[in-house]
Amino acid sequence: MKSTKQGFQEGLEAELKQWDAKVDGLKAKARGADAELRAQFDVQLENLAGTRALAEEKLEEVRRHGVWAWEDLKVDAEKTLSELRALIALSASLFNQKETRRRAARKFRTPRAGQSPK
Repeated sequence: MKSTKQGFQEGLEAELKQWDAKVDGLKAKARGADAELRAQFDVQLENLAGTRALAEEKLEEVRRHGVWAWEDLKVDAEKTLSELRALIALSASLFNQKETRRRAARKFRTPRAGQSPK
């Protein structure tokens, strides 16, 4: 039977892998975006990278400490995870909103004189 510490540790590892995949997906989307959106997204990625590194540090602390000490570390790790979840959600939301607005603006743009509408 897994200890609560081991279960928490495995769950944290799995969640970090899922977030990495989400961030990779956002990076791929950002490659096709305009320069302004990519620049804004790069700032978000820097924030994510810092928080992701902190979450990895918390995971390492949980791994290093015995079962007796991990409960204290768990609270801190959960706080960091919550911040990372929020940053990833915010980054995805901002990217999607701006991309949707850009597409809508392009779709409803009036053609210039001499151009046929698309």
